[in-house]
Amino acid sequence: FSYAENLIEEIIDRYDGGSPKTVYYIKQVGDEKELVIIKKYYENGELKSQEKRKSGKEFETLWYYENGQIAAKGNYLGAVRVGAWTHYYENGEIRTKGSYSYKTDTGYVSPREGIWTEYYENGQIKEEASFKNGKPEGGWTYYNKDGSVEKKEIYKNGVMER
Repeated sequence: FSYAENLIEEIIDRYDGGSPKTVYYIKQVGDEKELVIIKKYYENGELKSQEKRKSGKEFETLWYYENGQIAAKGNYLGAVRVGAWTHYYENGEIRTKGSYSYKTDTGYVSPREGIWTEYYENGQIKEEASFKNGKPEGGWTYYNKDGSVEKKEIYKNGVMER
């Protein structure tokens, strides 16, 4: 992430060896201060995660493996995952892709929504699954590592029909 404005860097906590664990980047306009970026580090100094405020309580988030590869990217609204998320294997290949919806009126907190795709480490699709309000809904297809179909299932309201 990059931020054009000059930001105040504030180290929130450190590891026993003195290296930063959590760093806040704060934008100040007059007397108003706004937290805009949060960075967390592994003890070896590598970046563990960074969150950039999009608006209000919504943050765009990147998580990293200790080797520097991206582990996951997506958005949080407060502490709840929302919108599109992608998780990666340590080799950089996509592990899963899908979306979360945030519905307070239904009692669901960030359920999976729509199509979720899981991949083998070689990049082949492992599973395609459909969700509605966090429950399996519609067709699910499972694949072998060579890309051939292993099996198919149909769900309705979270219950497998066939």
